[in-house]
Amino acid sequence: MFWGNGRLRAALATRTRFVASVRVSRPNARTVKITVRKALLNGRGYRWLAATFFPGGRGFDVAPNRSVVFHDLTAPSITQLSFPDPSTNASATLDFPVGFTLADPSGIRTWQLQRRPAGSAAWTTVAQGAGTGPKTPQVTGEEGATYEFRIRATDRAGNTRTSGIRVVSVPFDDANAVFAAAYTGNVTVGAGGDSFLDSLHLLLPADTGNPVAGTFTHMFEGTSVAVIASTGGTATVAIDGGAPELLDTSAAGPRTKVFERTGLAPGPHTIVIVAQSGTVSLDGFVFR
Repeated sequence: MFWGNGRLRAALATRTRFVASVRVSRPNARTVKITVRKALLNGRGYRWLAATFFPGGRGFDVAPNRSVVFHDLTAPSITQLSFPDPSTNASATLDFPVGFTLADPSGIRTWQLQRRPAGSAAWTTVAQGAGTGPKTPQVTGEEGATYEFRIRATDRAGNTRTSGIRVVSVPFDDANAVFAAAYTGNVTVGAGGDSFLDSLHLLLPADTGNPVAGTFTHMFEGTSVAVIASTGGTATVAIDGGAPELLDTSAAGPRTKVFERTGLAPGPHTIVIVAQSGTVSLDGFVFR
């Protein structure tokens, strides 16, 4: 390669004679790209290769290269596998795993898992590493928070890709202080090894000992609400005084989203849950 008319050029030659000078560019910090018109290579019976040498003449790299990729021009591939929403789909604590896979011919020099509160501008790196393959970092959230996640990966050639955004909400636990006045009537407190933060509030139907059915009433801000519960009985749920809907938790497993309402108008809303039969085991709530 040489400078010609203020530009970096490369000499195209056979073993015996100069053929042409061709364009040179630098797609990234590790790569020099030589552009050769096909007419200079085809139809002449040439077997071609590009070679670079140290000043002493020792070969450093040859293309076409069929083993290690020295000149990778493609950004890493990022496949987002598991971003549990809500986080209780994967964990009974405030720590939960996310999963993604990275691939790149030249290898991954570094990757960062970044997070921000939904609606915020600044990203924070919560996990990082190197290398290709599956990654399952653990992250820690806060009750009631909704997060946006993304992955940034840079390969050994300096190419960088940023993934799309995935959203994860961490529920408010049923025992959170924001619900201190929410439970009325026939309600008891329980616990279980599979419950979120080891607590449950049990809504029971009215009986002779307590003539008022177990009820949960809470006002929230946002456009959606979800209820997390464990296996139990039935209840009714109503939003903003609307017609009650049946909430059947008999087929629920631990920490299951048993009810969700989206598309509410922005602003305050009220959810009311009333026990009907059996025991309704409330475990958490997501408000967005």
